[in-house]
Amino acid sequence: MTRVTAALILSIVTVATACSDSSDSQSAPTPLPDRYELSSKDSVPEGVTFDPQKREFYATSLQGGSIVRLDAEGRETFFRTADNRVRLLGAKIDDRRRRL
Repeated sequence: MTRVTAALILSIVTVATACSDSSDSQSAPTPLPDRYELSSKDSVPEGVTFDPQKREFYATSLQGGSIVRLDAEGRETFFRTADNRVRLLGAKIDDRRRRL
């Protein structure tokens, strides 16, 4: 396992733990997996955030400015593809405005 993968896993576990909702056990969602891996070998995650409403993770990349979206089951799609025009520094969900 590379350091990048290990860092992403640690970030996701930390975010998922902090964002878990235990207030309503009757309608509790399916637990999130302990580990997610990005499929691209060139992925260099810089920041990870979790949207508890959609149950999706977003990982920003140091290479090219891409943002990868991972749903709760680990399906990966690009929220923003790399174009080498921007540098992203972290990510956060604005839950009130529904923005990344």
